[in-house]
Amino acid sequence: MNNYRPVSNLSSLTKVFEKCILNRLNIELENMEGDHQQGFREGHSTITALLTLQSAIAEILDKKESAILYSVDLSAAFDLLRPDTITESLKNVVDKGLLFVINDFLPDRKFLVKYYGETSDL
Repeated sequence: MNNYRPVSNLSSLTKVFEKCILNRLNIELENMEGDHQQGFREGHSTITALLTLQSAIAEILDKKESAILYSVDLSAAFDLLRPDTITESLKNVVDKGLLFVINDFLPDRKFLVKYYGETSDL
């Protein structure tokens, strides 16, 4: 139950505000991202990540070299991020005004999921 993601019941104005913050953040971070960053980018997905990986492995094998691959499941990694951690990691990268808005907007947000009469932790 605690692994389900909630359907947002935010007001339309809040959803528009979140979209504006996301668009501005994407513009700010566009120059920071490397060529191999696939997640959270428009036009990129798990498929583009796998194609990039396949291409890199094929290149190594064409040179008759060895390749080692390891994988980590980070599917719930963002569930553990606190707003102050996000703010700290972005402080030297993002415009200070945008950082203030993000820092002011994120704290004290809570959610729960109701599914067939069961309720997750808050």
